[in-house]
Amino acid sequence: MRWLLVLVVFCHAGEAWAQSGESGATATGVSRKFNPAISLNGLFLGSGFSGRSEMQGQEGEEGEEGLESGMRVQEIEFKFTAAIDPYTSADFVFTYEDGEFGLEEAYVSSGILSHGIGLRAGQVFVPWGHENPLHAHQLPFVNRSLFAQAVFGGEALSEFGLEARWVPPLSWFFELRGAVFNGDDAALFSGPEEWDLAYHGGFDALWDVSEGGTIALSGAYLGGPNASGTAEGAKWSHLGNGVLRYKWVSPRRPQSRVLDVVAEYQYAEREAGMMEEQGIRRGAYGYAMLKFARRWWIEGRYDALNESGASADTQRASFMLAFVPSEFTALRFQTSYVDTPEDQFVEYLLQLNFIIGSHPAHNY
Repeated sequence: MRWLLVLVVFCHAGEAWAQSGESGATATGVSRKFNPAISLNGLFLGSGFSGRSEMQGQEGEEGEEGLESGMRVQEIEFKFTAAIDPYTSADFVFTYEDGEFGLEEAYVSSGILSHGIGLRAGQVFVPWGHENPLHAHQLPFVNRSLFAQAVFGGEALSEFGLEARWVPPLSWFFELRGAVFNGDDAALFSGPEEWDLAYHGGFDALWDVSEGGTIALSGAYLGGPNASGTAEGAKWSHLGNGVLRYKWVSPRRPQSRVLDVVAEYQYAEREAGMMEEQGIRRGAYGYAMLKFARRWWIEGRYDALNESGASADTQRASFMLAFVPSEFTALRFQTSYVDTPEDQFVEYLLQLNFIIGSHPAHNY
């Protein structure tokens, strides 16, 4: 009977110890439970070109898409994310790129409002399109679309503002969102008045179409006064896009059979008082990603850019082979044929993508 009493006492002691571990209690009385999740994502890149003109092909010079020949650290990203309370969370993302540290995102998200309404405030990647909200290590290809490179400089458009999202109670997923941003981007906005802001609106919808298959449709608008206007006559920049996506994950082999197909149309117009400052850019791309084995992906993409005043469209066709041992590492080889009004060439990119530390779940 004594051994039974000892066993009961031992079990209760183990349960109390486990509960104290879950609460983060320590001998000093300082809880570790509310420390943020910290992760580091690294991108190492090797690149080369063939068939380029002499000026573009010199070693170390930037290419048509802002990439350099040789090997380099493409980006190091540090992310801190934590729950502030049961209703609110915070995310901070810092990057080291080209020898400089910078802040990419810093925002607080809250679901304290009821009826499917969520709020987000801070510095964010504008939720415009499929590609812009993605960080460099999340991109399906090594580089962004031709449109993003021409309009946003090859980086994601980041603005400080307040965003609201609403998910109505429907039998299928549907989300409406609206936001107001500072409009700090010098090329797109930066209006002459102190309170010239940029305004955003968009939607996302998703339907189940088969076992393991979904179709998603989204659209967005972003607009605001730009620097070419005056207090008496404002000139605006307008951006719009539409995305159609089909994704299939095998119900029986989800680790080795995935198909993802995306098509996006992009539009940007800049109003200006002078004809030479006006401009319209149209872009479109489509890609398909197929996971044919547990650790292997193949991907193909075609994208094009039409610029007002250009003698011809810029086009690019890309192929990628990716070896992904786990969600923490990926080795990707990408080759692209690029046709611009001035030149035609082939680029070769080899990227090592790795992550250490705790990181949030990947987007669907």
